Amino acid sequence: MAPDAIDIVNQYDAAWLRKDVAGVDALLAPHFVYFSSTGQVTDRAGTLALLGSASYTMTFGKRDDMVPYASGTTVIVASRWRGRGSYEGKPYVDLQRCSVVVDMAMKKILSEHCTNLPAE
Repeated sequence: MAPDAIDIVNQYDAAWLRKDVAGVDALLAPHFVYFSSTGQVTDRAGTLALLGSASYTMTFGKRDDMVPYASGTTVIVASRWRGRGSYEGKPYVDLQRCSVVVDMAMKKILSEHCTNLPAE
């Protein structure tokens, strides 16, 4: 079950990097929620709107150091995320520790939470 959860996270990342709103949409649970490193909470609709926005670009993104933690049909995939791009004309660089919560019964992502790490 845990390797399947990592596969779902990899599919999510690949769709995100392509700005494939339909692909990400297919992987998110109806009640998906994103908790940002700045304390913002974004629902599924807001997440998809951001991804589809012309003012949001990503020039690089990579998730590594993935470790799954399973309990019943829920798997939390811990990871490190690195990314860069721009939003509303302002460049950003991400270096974050993230957890992606996957419901394996639905094969959907329930939530993601990312916390900024100190610069390397």
